[in-house]
Amino acid sequence: MAAFNYKQEYQRYKKYYLNLVPLLQQPVSRAYTTIIFSFLAISLFGWYAIRPTMQTIFELKREIADKTDLNQKMEEKISALIEAQAVYQDIETKIPVVTKSGVQGLAQGEFGNQLVLTKVAQNKKITEGEFVFTSGESGLPRGMVVGRLGKVDYDPAQLFQKGQITLLLEPSLLEIMFISVEDR
Repeated sequence: MAAFNYKQEYQRYKKYYLNLVPLLQQPVSRAYTTIIFSFLAISLFGWYAIRPTMQTIFELKREIADKTDLNQKMEEKISALIEAQAVYQDIETKIPVVTKSGVQGLAQGEFGNQLVLTKVAQNKKITEGEFVFTSGESGLPRGMVVGRLGKVDYDPAQLFQKGQITLLLEPSLLEIMFISVEDR
């Protein structure tokens, strides 16, 4: 293998360069050379700088759209859960009852330790002292004594009337309690 002779190679390449100099000094050649190098610089800049930036922008937009869709679905699920919980609590705290005279309503707790008969239509007559029983609609057996009607609130401006239910026994005095569990 021959040693690299830089002087000889320099002379050879100098000859090529000197042949290009007169060609590059012509105005038309200069314009085309400027255009070509500008296009080459823009292409390289676009390929190595703009392309990755655009890819990142598109990926972020797609990720934002996915997260927005997921967020909307989660909001819908949360709303459905809140609504279901409200319905469950409403059902859980209200017991369908019937008075001795056959008037139907709901017994529900109010203000901690009071029991109130609610959802009694205005055209039904309920009277103080009347016994209130379970109606058998909520899984409790029909006819269990809930209590006795106390003060009745009749307001014609309201859709329903209501009355206080007085328990026959004080719950805090009970030592043994019977709990009815629905079979599933």
